[in-house]
Amino acid sequence: MSEEDIRRYTLAELRKMVEAGETHTDWERLRNMTEEELERSIADDPDWCDLIVDWENATWMSPEKEAVMLSLDREVIDWFRQQGGDFRDRITEMLREHVRARRKDAA
Repeated sequence: MSEEDIRRYTLAELRKMVEAGETHTDWERLRNMTEEELERSIADDPDWCDLIVDWENATWMSPEKEAVMLSLDREVIDWFRQQGGDFRDRITEMLREHVRARRKDAA
């Protein structure tokens, strides 16, 4: 069994927590970080370390998402997890690319 403690908050709840100083983020330390310290921190974070940004081909993506229950084959989930980072984002990106390709084919 996992020792994770996952909690969900609305944006309004998070704003109230920040105003009341109830977050675990050291905002003062973050504000005082140099660009180099920030980049090193990102590189050391396992959720971000494999991120490669291709700014020339970047496109705006709406941050709006909808939570859905989706059953996937264990083999598929295991493969994406083995790639490291956030496997859910990679699955979403592959599905997005599939949709874009289908739209181009239909045009």
